[in-house]
Amino acid sequence: MNWREIESAPRDGTMVLLYFSDTGTTIGKWHQPGNPACKGFWACAYHNKRYPTHWAPLPEAPTAEITDVPAL
Repeated sequence: MNWREIESAPRDGTMVLLYFSDTGTTIGKWHQPGNPACKGFWACAYHNKRYPTHWAPLPEAPTAEITDVPAL
């Protein structure tokens, strides 16, 4: 994984992997509200009031079809 400093992360709403030093990784994106007084924030499933230190692009989705899935 090629982690990059959070300052270089895209701020255009692109979903990326976010790394938090205390809890690990999650997927999120930069959110810029319409209010110009708000500086924006990282929107993700959890980590409220915490800030990521690094980011990485999401990996490509698999392209091969899985054919040997066992029956449930």
